[in-house]
Amino acid sequence: MKRHIGLIYSLAIISIVSVLAFAEGSASKLPRLLADDSAIQKCIEEKLAASATLKSDGIRVSVA
Repeated sequence: MKRHIGLIYSLAIISIVSVLAFAEGSASKLPRLLADDSAIQKCIEEKLAASATLKSDGIRVSVA
């Protein structure tokens, strides 16, 4: 009987921790999802400028 109670408590703790971890991860990504087009374009331009192999290609970025 004690094994069953211990197992139930263990599963409850694991599920609570995983739900909290998932909620924390999705909350930090939410502002990125709500970015406007100019912010997305700027981010892509910065990533391309930082890339050593793509910097000299002259790639233009346009977000609509």
